[in-house]
Amino acid sequence: MVVVLLRFKVRKFAEWLALFASRIPLRREAGCLSSRAFRSVDDPDTAVVILAWDELEKYRLFAKTGVAQNPADHPVIVGQPDILVAEECLLSAVIEHTPRAPEEPTHS
Repeated sequence: MVVVLLRFKVRKFAEWLALFASRIPLRREAGCLSSRAFRSVDDPDTAVVILAWDELEKYRLFAKTGVAQNPADHPVIVGQPDILVAEECLLSAVIEHTPRAPEEPTHS
């Protein structure tokens, strides 16, 4: 699995988020397994995107087309995004934690 992390500034976050959501079918058709959008808590004009792809070549092909080719050409995105492409090297399970009540002290 390949994960792509993008970080960039946006002019209007809500407008960008609507655009991001509208492109879900395009990403899915291109082979994107999941896409998640985040907003920086320290800078509300900074967006972070995490995309998961099953194959690096599918991502590379997608990156050469459309808005993915040059996101900075879109009017709601400011400047060039920081892009990190990483491959998965360890899969860990999420462990559910259920708090327990404290045990009663035992008196001997």
